[in-house]
Amino acid sequence: MVQRTTAGVLAGLAMLVSGVFGGCPVGDRRDYNSEPNQPTENTAPATNNKGGVTGIIGYSTREEILADRRVAEIVDAVRNNGYELNLSDKLTPPNIEETYMVEGNELFSGREIERELIRFDYGERHDIFRIIYLANSFDGGIRTDVQTKGNPLIFGEENRFTVYSITERNLGGDCVVDFATIFDGEKSNAGLNGVWIEVPVKNYSMTCDPTFTAREVSLRSVRY
Repeated sequence: MVQRTTAGVLAGLAMLVSGVFGGCPVGDRRDYNSEPNQPTENTAPATNNKGGVTGIIGYSTREEILADRRVAEIVDAVRNNGYELNLSDKLTPPNIEETYMVEGNELFSGREIERELIRFDYGERHDIFRIIYLANSFDGGIRTDVQTKGNPLIFGEENRFTVYSITERNLGGDCVVDFATIFDGEKSNAGLNGVWIEVPVKNYSMTCDPTFTAREVSLRSVRY
């Protein structure tokens, strides 16, 4: 369950205003092409749903994703805004395999987000966790503007879980950006609730200035 405190909200807003991002705009495109992690080689994608790697150099594991300075700054800002993040490394996550309607609000501004359809499943062989972004039309279809790269990672225990992934988004024109994506939440009879964070870590075009998103979301099961 996502928890907030009044003191946490004030502290988080103060941190953002005073420069949680080191005095640089979040959308500074120069920063997104840095290579903070330098593994010697790429690791093969995961072959099970209990950890493993995404298959993306520098962001192959949970630890590498969380070690990125930009990701760490947003995680700190979310926590200082009064939200509890589990960021689990446990290997017994709940089964969240389902198709969901995603609804919620931008965490810092409170603005309502555009609804999205998303599916979590374990593939045909039930051995690799997948995130599938679906068209918002119930006629069916998979979106072409957003997709995961490599294999997402899911950790957790009991009803708590954390999903880590690298998501490629086409933001329009030739603006194509890789985002480190973290969905930290809790499963209940009503669906999934938690915080969804996306932080740009690679900008391929240099023609746009992508920024981060942090959202408080509720996912309810739908037929699709």
